[in-house]
Amino acid sequence: MSFFFPHHWQVPVAFSQRYIDAFKPQQQLQHHDMVLVALDCAELFFEAQGRTRGKRGGSRSPRAHYSIHGSALAAPSGFLTFTAGTGCELPTLPPFLQVGPVELTAQQEAAKRQVLSLHSLTDKALSFRFLRLVHPQNMEDQVRRAWIISCYLACLLHEPMGLT
Repeated sequence: MSFFFPHHWQVPVAFSQRYIDAFKPQQQLQHHDMVLVALDCAELFFEAQGRTRGKRGGSRSPRAHYSIHGSALAAPSGFLTFTAGTGCELPTLPPFLQVGPVELTAQQEAAKRQVLSLHSLTDKALSFRFLRLVHPQNMEDQVRRAWIISCYLACLLHEPMGLT
């Protein structure tokens, strides 16, 4: 997983502003001099620490869970990236996520992907079984990375309908 992780930044993912405007739930986040739109795509589940266990002889209590959000971050440049967390911490952003228009290199242009539906992309990312499990709390970092990688893999492996 660590081999792929830094290389995902080389894949620009473009979006339709009209679709982003209609997507719910969303919130605006300030990142340095730029306003990003955080689009809530999925919940990633973890076991809560100190969960209550069933008493001897009685039925077992359900395990307590908590979740973090898997999100897409849309920039004014027309590109997005993916993140997971509470929304307070923002990742280091790829270079093409900027305030204004971006000139892509020939290599980036060849690698560019288009997202027509974040719901469809989320379904494809969640098709990786690992993301649908309830994980121990100590795996938060691995699950965050897995969410990001799965989103980029979904972009790379699936051509959006209407673009072929």
